[in-house]
Amino acid sequence: MGEETQVRVRGIYSTALSKLFLDNGFSITQSSAILAERLKIKRTMNPPDVEVYDTKNKQGVIITGERETLRKVVSIVREELEDVVTRKAEVNLNAIYVGRIIKKYNEKAIADIGCLRVPVNEKAKEEGEVQLLRVCEIDPRPQATGEIVIAGKYVVLTSSGHIGISSKIKNRDVREILYRLGSSMKSTDIGIIFRTAAGNADISLVTKEIKELEEEMRKLLDLSVDLDEPMLVREGDETVIVEFPASTKMQLDSIRERVTPTISGHHYYKALGSDVAQIVDFAEELISRHTELRDEVSQLLQEWIIDNTFKNEDEIRFEHVKLNGKIIFLHGKILQRKDHREIIIRRSFTAGGYYDGLNAPKEAGDYGVTQVKLGEWTFKTEYYSKKGEFKGAFYNINTPIELYPNRIRYIDLEVDVIQFPNGDVKVIDKDALEEAFIKGYITEKLKQKAEQIAEHIAKEAAASAKS
Repeated sequence: MGEETQVRVRGIYSTALSKLFLDNGFSITQSSAILAERLKIKRTMNPPDVEVYDTKNKQGVIITGERETLRKVVSIVREELEDVVTRKAEVNLNAIYVGRIIKKYNEKAIADIGCLRVPVNEKAKEEGEVQLLRVCEIDPRPQATGEIVIAGKYVVLTSSGHIGISSKIKNRDVREILYRLGSSMKSTDIGIIFRTAAGNADISLVTKEIKELEEEMRKLLDLSVDLDEPMLVREGDETVIVEFPASTKMQLDSIRERVTPTISGHHYYKALGSDVAQIVDFAEELISRHTELRDEVSQLLQEWIIDNTFKNEDEIRFEHVKLNGKIIFLHGKILQRKDHREIIIRRSFTAGGYYDGLNAPKEAGDYGVTQVKLGEWTFKTEYYSKKGEFKGAFYNINTPIELYPNRIRYIDLEVDVIQFPNGDVKVIDKDALEEAFIKGYITEKLKQKAEQIAEHIAKEAAASAKS
């Protein structure tokens, strides 16, 4: 498996994930020089079978590749990192469709590609017309473009008509050879981009691939002329989105620590953005020289983040991430920050609807008091009327809570616990958790963990109500 499956990893999780893949028999290709040195591997430029790179929000990774090899990689991720949430993308990256333009405004458009409607970011025709479209983005939502691309191991053919060479190919002589090859083989309407792997490949293999891909491109363009209904014409790269909750980030910290000095919370801080990432780099340089300071430096950094992020009376947002990827934003105001781990928040409600599971109507003036604690798998909200009458409590079961600037983030695990005003307690939405497991969003271990947490909270709440 390892010799056959080449994995390319980029982004803030690259060291930890590369170590994980190596330990499970895969090969790492096209790594940075620093990463190769850390992992003590020979740096190669082989074409990857599977590519792994950060999501835009840095909360996980996107994995793309040929179906069977991709599934092997995803399987290892789920086995080794049992709290991950995995979602198959709605459409494959670089899949090509015949799409119908159903709405156009300024330079933007919306197209029906048969399975869903997607925004088209460039080269869109007029409303009602059909055209070839390629899925160019899947994160956070699918987007398409009129620029058609077909990728091979060594080259990418495009409908843009220009020649390009990967910036990773540094050798001037090799770049010159590839440019001349591209110039001699390029058609007027089809461009050639040489991928990193072309820099070390036999030129005959590169030439052969260009010819094969051009033939495929021609057939694709000819086929599209006769099609007038939205449909898939090329599958593209199978794509899976993997989300890393707080517990997984901590596990990845531990894996990274086996390779290079790593501060506790490394991947959480890296997800915060470039400013904090620079502080993390400095802190890890410090602990590489003074390992005895690791815990102290980690604690100071955590306290600094909280002190500069959350203050009493600040507005705060809950980023309530559903297992299917949908995000619900809830808003509140900080009443009290008890320490560097716990925050009490007040939320106001408008009239209309009912509180989940409690069958109590939402009325004007109602409010909720929410207790949130860093790293906890649950948080509790108590609901009150305008007059302060207790209307019930809701215990949300979720992945460990993370605190980001002006927001609280977690992945909702569907199952919840409610407590009625009379003290009765009930576990709800077990079926939604089971459905998420069946759909493959979560592992069996994470499902069982959520169920156990819910049952434990229900028993504690029931015992507390009787005392």
